[in-house]
Amino acid sequence: MFITKALILISKKRNQAYGIKVTRNGETKLVKANREIIVSAGAIETPKLLQLSGIGPKNVLRRLKIRPQKILPVGVYAGSGIDYHLFVDLFKQRRFNYPETGRPPMIERPGRQNGTVRVLQKMIKTPAMRRVNAELDLLAPAPNECRSLVADSDEQWECIIRYQAGAAAHPVGTCKMGNPDDPTTVVDPYL
Repeated sequence: MFITKALILISKKRNQAYGIKVTRNGETKLVKANREIIVSAGAIETPKLLQLSGIGPKNVLRRLKIRPQKILPVGVYAGSGIDYHLFVDLFKQRRFNYPETGRPPMIERPGRQNGTVRVLQKMIKTPAMRRVNAELDLLAPAPNECRSLVADSDEQWECIIRYQAGAAAHPVGTCKMGNPDDPTTVVDPYL
């Protein structure tokens, strides 16, 4: 069963987290920390947990009627939000598990797609990729509009990318790690 509620407990005297109160299967427990508490709940749930615990921007905590424990720019510093990537799946999918990530490599730099294709063409020749029988699908992704162009040319790849590219997005940057003297920092880099 999943934890349905969690709050970080903070000592007012020491201005430091000392535990977490969790509710699981309807039962609430206090888990105390001997050292630090590491919050690793993703770009959405981490700021939510911090804000529900009273750590966050003053206006957000006030609006939620949560007593502030520490005023920090949780979820709002410049650069937070959604990170977008352009991707094109260029691999044949025959019994092939993508190494490391479990997903196809993505072309992530608009304006530099052809260079990325060339890197993938070199990468496919590596021993690691050969071991998993990876193959680039050089013709199948080409829509009809691109088939008349010279095969494997930069022009053909630009055409394929324009027709076949998709967008992927994920939330990022909601709890900045950095120097404690930086007012946009939520957590320091020392564990």
